[in-house]
Amino acid sequence: MKFDPATYGTWEPGDLRPVLPQIAIPTLILRGAESIVTSAEGLAALVEGLPNREVREIKGGSHMLLLEHPEEVTQTIRDFLRAHRP
Repeated sequence: MKFDPATYGTWEPGDLRPVLPQIAIPTLILRGAESIVTSAEGLAALVEGLPNREVREIKGGSHMLLLEHPEEVTQTIRDFLRAHRP
C-alpha cells in the first residue's frame, strides 16, 4: 500500500462532532482494538454523538482493518447491512 505524504500538506481537519446527532440512519462504527488512530476517547465521542449506532471492535486490528482482517471486516459489514435492510 502506498501513501502520498503530500496528503497532509492541504488537509485541514474539522470537528464534526456537533453534526453527529443529525445522522439518524443506522451507523456502523468499526474499530481495530489496537488502533492508535482511533482512541478510546475518540470512540466515546462517536458513540455519544451518533443516536443510532452499533460499535464493533476487531481484536488484534490496528487502523488498517481491511488490510489486516479482510474476512472479518467483510462479515461484520454484511451482518450489519442484513440487520438494517429495509
